[in-house]
This record gives sequence, structure tokens and C-alpha cells, in this order.
Amino acid sequence: MSLAHHAVALYVVAFLPSGIFALQRVSKQTWCRLQEADVWLSAFRVGMVFASCDIGGRGVRALASRLPAELERLHLRFRWCSVGTEGVVALAHRLPIGLKKLDLGFRGCSVGAKGALAIAEKLPSGLQQLHLCMRGCNIGSLGVQALANRLPGSLAVLHLDLRDCGLGSEGVRTLAQKLPGNLEELHLFLAGCRMNSQDARILASHLPAQLTQLHLGFAGCGLNADGVGVLAESFTSLRQPKLTDLSLDFAWCNIGAEGACAIAQALMHVPGHLRSLKLGLGACNVGREGACALADALPDSLARLHLDFSRCRISATGASKVLQQLPGTLLQAHLDFRGCAITVEERKGLRDLLPEALSPSCLLI
Repeated sequence: MSLAHHAVALYVVAFLPSGIFALQRVSKQTWCRLQEADVWLSAFRVGMVFASCDIGGRGVRALASRLPAELERLHLRFRWCSVGTEGVVALAHRLPIGLKKLDLGFRGCSVGAKGALAIAEKLPSGLQQLHLCMRGCNIGSLGVQALANRLPGSLAVLHLDLRDCGLGSEGVRTLAQKLPGNLEELHLFLAGCRMNSQDARILASHLPAQLTQLHLGFAGCGLNADGVGVLAESFTSLRQPKLTDLSLDFAWCNIGAEGACAIAQALMHVPGHLRSLKLGLGACNVGREGACALADALPDSLARLHLDFSRCRISATGASKVLQQLPGTLLQAHLDFRGCAITVEERKGLRDLLPEALSPSCLLI
């Protein structure tokens, strides 16, 4: 631990209830260092992560009071901590207005819609990169709408983790309509939210046109083949040759072979410079037909490929088709065929189909 991190840790410990941690004695030298701005500037820039801490609103306020006004880059994450809405509000009100890059996380914390609203109201207008994790925070559609309405137009990179936060259709639609038009990277994780095909249509129609990286996570969202088809069609409208990195996760969505074929059709029209592709289709019931369609559509330009067909029962025929169609440009791969109705005898034959350039460990059967 660096001096800055050690000093900050000691300072925060002093605000925790007794019994949570063994309180450490703060030396005079350390206390003097805590009063120097460069310690805090360095600590917040490098980043601090608090996991499973009973830090409370008082501890968060203590941290917030030390945020340097001249800070341009802030990385601060709380995981399963008792920060409380009060602490989130206090932190939001102290966010430096000159921030260019903000990485803020509250996974598993009781943030609520009020906390999300406080953060939304204080997002710096000149922000260029925003990484915000509200996973399991129960902010609901109201909280997501507040954040969406305040997203700075200056953003070029946006990472939003809204998994299991109580998000519904209204929140999804507002978020889609408020996405900044100049985004170059969009990472949107909505696993466990409640959405339908119409929500997917609205999201697809508002995807920024100049994206180079697009990561969408819809695991367990209940999307069907129609919703996936609508999303897939939107990829063909992204301006070429911008898109180089595409990741789609539909795990536990019953998209079937029809949905897989829609994705395959879209892949045939993506920019020729696509270098990285990740498809999460675990438990999607795509079957052999869907796997074969996707195999035929794999872009020739790929350097990295991640395919998850686990629990899809694509059979050895579907798996062998995928292996035979792997692009010769691949440098890294992860292929998951577990639970795909493949016999022990068939597994050896599949391993023999793996290109020599790829590690045997990349194939899971």
C-alpha cells in the first residue's frame, strides 16, 4: 500500500464504529501527511476501493471533504458497504466541477433513487468519460431516468452497470433517448431489468452512429427473438469502419434459432474492421441451426472471439461447424460448448478441429 493509500485508510478507519476494524494508532507524521493536499490528490487519482465496509454516511462524508477541487480524474468504488443515501448525497455535492474522467461505483449499496438523483444533478458538464456502477442498488426507473436526463453531451466513453437495480421499461426508454450523440464507446449492462421488444427497438434506434466499441448486456431480461432481431438490425447502420469491438450478452433469453439467425444476418453487414466479438448465448436455446448460422457469419477480420453456447444443445454438428469456420486471423478465443449434448467420444474429434494457433484451454466442452 502506498503512503497515500495507507494514510487514507487510517483516516477513514477513525470514522468507523468500534469493533468493525481494530483501530490503528495514527502517528504524528501520518497525521501531518493527511493534511497535505498532494496525498489526497494522488489517492483519488490512483483509485480507492472499499469492500464490505461499515463505513457509513459519516465515513463517506469524511472522504468527500477531502476531494481536491482541481481533481480531473476520480476513481472511487464501494462494494456492499453501508454508505447510505446520506453518504451518496454528500459525495455527490463535493464532486469537482472540473472532472474529465469519473469512475464511481456503489455495487450492492443502498443508494436508492434519491442517491441517483443527487449524483445526476452534480455530474460535471465537461465530463468526457463516465464509469458508473449501480448494480443491485435499487435505484429503479426513476433513478435511471434522473441519470439519463443529466448525462453530459461531452461524453465520449460511457460505462453504465445497471444490473439488478429495479430498472423497467420507462427507464430503458429514457436512457436510450438520452444517450449522448458523440459517444465512441458504450458499455451498457442491463441484466435482470424488465424490458420488451419495443424497448429494444427504441434502444436500437438511438444508438450513436460513431461507436467504435459497443457492449450490451441483456442477460435474463426476457428478450425474445423479435427484440434481438431489432437490435441486430441496428448494427448495420453504424457508420463504417468505426466499429471494432462488439459484445452482446443474451444469456437466459429465449431467443431460439430465429434470434441467432438474426444476429448472424447482422454480422454479415458489420464493418470490415471488426476485431473483437463476444456473444453470450448461454441457455438461449439457439440449437444446431442457430450455431451453424452464426458460424457462417463470423467476420474474417477477427483477432479475438468469445462464444458462449453453454446449455444450448447445439450438438457436435453445431460445435464442429463453429470450429471449422473460425477466422484464420484469430489470436485469442474462448469457446464454451458445455451442456451442448456432446458425447465423450465426440469431444476428442472437436478438439482435433481447433486451430494450432489457439490454446487448447480456450475450448470448453
